[in-house]
Amino acid sequence: MTRLRILLLPVLALLTIASATAQVEYLPIEHPVYPWLERMQARGLLGNFSLAELPLPRGHVSAALRTLRAEATRLDAAELSLLEQFEREFGLTESRRAAIFAHGDQQDLFFDGLFSDSEKSVYYDSTDRLRMFLQPLGAVEQRMQSADSSRSVLLGQGGLRFHGSVDDMLGFYLQVTNGAAISGEKSLALEDPRLSANVKFGDLDSDFDFAESHVRFARDWFGVSISRMRRLSGAGYFNRIFIGNLAPPMDALSVEADFEHFAYRFAHASLVGGPQTGFQFGPEALIPAKYMAYHRFALRAGWGQVSFTEQVMYSDRNLDLAYLNPLSFFKSIEHSLRDRDNSALGLDATIRPLDGLELRAAFFLDDLQFGRIGDEFSGNKTAWNVGLMFAPRLPLDAALEYSRVRPYTYSHFNVQNSITNDQVQLGGFLPPNSDQLAARMRWWYGGRYPVTVEASFRRHGRNIYAADGVTLIKNVGGDVLQARRSEDSEISPFLDGDVERRFALGLAAGWEFIRGFNVHAVYRLDNVNGAAAHNFSLAFAFEDF
Repeated sequence: MTRLRILLLPVLALLTIASATAQVEYLPIEHPVYPWLERMQARGLLGNFSLAELPLPRGHVSAALRTLRAEATRLDAAELSLLEQFEREFGLTESRRAAIFAHGDQQDLFFDGLFSDSEKSVYYDSTDRLRMFLQPLGAVEQRMQSADSSRSVLLGQGGLRFHGSVDDMLGFYLQVTNGAAISGEKSLALEDPRLSANVKFGDLDSDFDFAESHVRFARDWFGVSISRMRRLSGAGYFNRIFIGNLAPPMDALSVEADFEHFAYRFAHASLVGGPQTGFQFGPEALIPAKYMAYHRFALRAGWGQVSFTEQVMYSDRNLDLAYLNPLSFFKSIEHSLRDRDNSALGLDATIRPLDGLELRAAFFLDDLQFGRIGDEFSGNKTAWNVGLMFAPRLPLDAALEYSRVRPYTYSHFNVQNSITNDQVQLGGFLPPNSDQLAARMRWWYGGRYPVTVEASFRRHGRNIYAADGVTLIKNVGGDVLQARRSEDSEISPFLDGDVERRFALGLAAGWEFIRGFNVHAVYRLDNVNGAAAHNFSLAFAFEDF
């Protein structure tokens, strides 16, 4: 305990410095301001601003909106309209507010403000000391699929979001939702990775619930937080190869430092390991402790950003102080701890050679033997992506990206140390032994949700199993939870095995018809090895979540 107090002294000392930053809490990654800021960044209007690590504190997003207001002469009519909408939402301009528990000059939500353009809450308060929001959440979504046969399911979900800050130093956030399959075929809903990973819904045949929360203290350039939330990390328009879109929320203690040209992030996260017995959940399930330590250094300039990332997975033991040190080199520490853990390195860059043209690239090094480079050695485990975005002054932008993941990447000889959380891959959505070419075009018509067209072609070399689906006949490194065995070849050709070819085409559009109330329509064609499925969803929602 004495040693822990000594380690915490520098952190406690930093909590006493400098002046506060407003809007301290994080803004969840689902918020529609992020895609729009991605466009503004590519247009060269945001200087040193970066979206390579999400979520961002609300104050950082507000600062970006102020920067765009200063560049208003370079925005077209649709961009100015959207800027004004976000300025009202983030409190940068005056706006009417409606609440169930109204006070002051607020409108009564049900009698005056429900069908107005007012910002809507259950409760809202803003004083010199406290800024607090309590917002309702709700959505009803109809999903339909036409393939060999037709299926449909109606999903409903509701909840609350509670967030704000105290003295512009202590931010808080809590979001809880609960939902259910109201009617139709639950099997269609289970094709959604987030729903299938929910124990109540997928295993207990019940409803589904989600919760994300954090408490964050920030003063000037320093921040520290404890959180349970989804994260994204790594430069990429589609596939973030460090922490990707499908990664479940993780519980983490984080430390961060932000300066104009330098940023640092450290997180120590508690993850969910894989069950070690036949029981997947409940009191009989034996699930070992699993942790991830992660840090990231970023150098920024007006033309872009270059970042170095390092992470390590360890399991089946208590917290290791060696990995709690926020300033260290995990690879060397792993070796000194008897080489039991799974460390990895990453580099990513965002470069804007011209206003309106942006290049992104990322490289993830899971393992490497220099003497075996070029001979498809199974121990050389890497992932990378490269992409570009064109964002002219017209209300259109387009992005193109190629991603590639070598066999066995993200896996480990100790399956508990695979780069997963609750057996879901953390790094991107492409499994090992895969590649993808993806393209996207968006039309920004002036609303919060652009009209988006996406197309992708993906190849994946799957491991080959016997007819029982359990007996592994040939391991080609296509499964993050299956490491190379002693009987498997050391040579792992890319796309060896049972190759799955998937073409996808999607069209998505959304419209906020009254402030807070929105409708979303999505169509997606999935063609896997010649078998086509047409998917359509229509959702009515209050707020974004």
